[in-house]
Amino acid sequence: MIAVPVGAADTCRALKEEVEETVCLLAPESFHAVGQFYKEFGIGTGFGLRFDFSFLVLRLDVGIKAYDPARQPQDRFILNKAKFWKPYAGTDPAGVVNPGSLRDPVIYNVGIGYPF
Repeated sequence: MIAVPVGAADTCRALKEEVEETVCLLAPESFHAVGQFYKEFGIGTGFGLRFDFSFLVLRLDVGIKAYDPARQPQDRFILNKAKFWKPYAGTDPAGVVNPGSLRDPVIYNVGIGYPF
């Protein structure tokens, strides 16, 4: 007998052939190994300035996507597609967006707060 709390569905099926009894509480079909999980992280970069006054903290930041796992595999590295100002997509004379010209906007942040 073998008992596992969570396992990949194909692994649980293979174990059933090897032992008399198998208990697998959860066996999802879309089970990813930890070694594959890093591919699902998005990466961003940026820089900023912070001004610490005795009565106020002012922060100015610029953020840019570098890697977007939601895109197609050949199009995930997007740092070279950043655009600092509008328009973020090219259009033809009729005003239809050209999908090949899509650019990701650079994000500007302003933070105002109290000093600690």
